Order: sequence, then structure tokens, then C-alpha cells
Amino acid sequence: VVSTSGNELVLRFDDPWIGSFSALLLLPPAPGPHAAIVAHPGHGESVREHLSQRFGAGLPAAGFAVLVIEPRMHAGDEPAAALTLELLKQGHSLVGLRVVETLLARSYLASRPDIDGDRIALGVLRGERADGVGFLQQLRVAF
Repeated sequence: VVSTSGNELVLRFDDPWIGSFSALLLLPPAPGPHAAIVAHPGHGESVREHLSQRFGAGLPAAGFAVLVIEPRMHAGDEPAAALTLELLKQGHSLVGLRVVETLLARSYLASRPDIDGDRIALGVLRGERADGVGFLQQLRVAF
């Protein structure tokens, strides 16, 4: 946890494989355990834009915790293509990076006593990322 403000926590994840990334966790005002949602903003969206335009920052008031991963490498089509190519040259992929970020965030939520680990949704994912996460969960990959 990098900082807190009321029921908002700014988080930093450090992973030896994919590096560091940040996320914003919004918690309901009532005690848990709560159902939770992990989300990734789309290209060009900030965390706050994603909350206001797609999710609605009102989900915590309805009893849901929401963890939104801060976008990395969302520079638009042409730069994203160059970044994707560079990742592929190094044996990685942008989709793979997003899948690992999502699974690490999910694992963090499941470790919290105020979150119901059996009720964590992976929300607003592009199809390929959702398929990748689903595939890894079917294989019971531990994160």
C-alpha cells in the first residue's frame, strides 16, 4: 500500500517478471468480506475515467470492492504496436503482461481478510485477455 485516503488505497505491485505497476483499490464503507472486481482501463483511459465511464465509482457503496490497474504501455495504436513487437522479441507479449497483472491483482485481493476470495470477478477485459485468464485458471496456475 503506497497511500490511503478514506476507503481508497493506492497500491504498488512489484514482480520480478513483469516489473512494477500501480492500482487503485476502492473499498466499501461497511466491514467485509466483500465481493470484488479487478479491472483494466482501455487504451487511453485513466483509472478515474474508467471508474466514471465504465464501472461507476458507486460500486463500493453497493458493497463491491473495485481494484483498477493503472494502465502501462497505453500510448495509442502505433506506439503500442512498437511496444508489442519489442515485447515479442524478448519472448513476452502485451496480452501476457495484462494477464499476469490481472492474476497478481486477483491474488492480492484473495489474500485480504475483507475480501471474499471466492467472489472475485475479472471485469471489463478484452476477449483475448479474458480467454487467457480463463485458460490459466482452468490449469489452476497459482498466483
